[in-house]
Amino acid sequence: MTIHKYLDHLFSTWSHVAVLRVLNKYVVGLSGREISRLVGMSAKNCLKTLTTLEGLDLGIRNRGGRDHLFRLNRDHYMVNDAIIPLLKIEENYLDRILDDIRQKLKEYSTSIYLFGSVARREEDLQSDLDLCIITKVRFFFSIILNHSIFPAFFRHQFSVF
Repeated sequence: MTIHKYLDHLFSTWSHVAVLRVLNKYVVGLSGREISRLVGMSAKNCLKTLTTLEGLDLGIRNRGGRDHLFRLNRDHYMVNDAIIPLLKIEENYLDRILDDIRQKLKEYSTSIYLFGSVARREEDLQSDLDLCIITKVRFFFSIILNHSIFPAFFRHQFSVF
């Protein structure tokens, strides 16, 4: 049993998080092959990940004949108090960012459109947040820079095309 540095084991590979995302969406058990298909990884690596999660007591394996069905252990403390809330935060992350931007720009804009890699769900660490802002005010970007609508770390990243 792992108590100390539990998260080191849990977050040691991307596959652990990817499998947890899938298991969180389903209450019924799924086969290892179905999980691997949903995650986009090989069945062999998926089975290793599921075995690790089972060892951390986060996953439950039900054996029935040839098939093994896996589900999230929703009775586990870490699942209920940490993993499910964290996955929910991740799921709503973009909406919260966009809501914050809408709130701060509602006085200056008529519409805000998201496009690019984030809109397509293909972003990586180097991706930016591409927004098309239809403004009510002619000198919109000088308003942003002068009135601190956005925190300082956002202000240097604006590009006008």
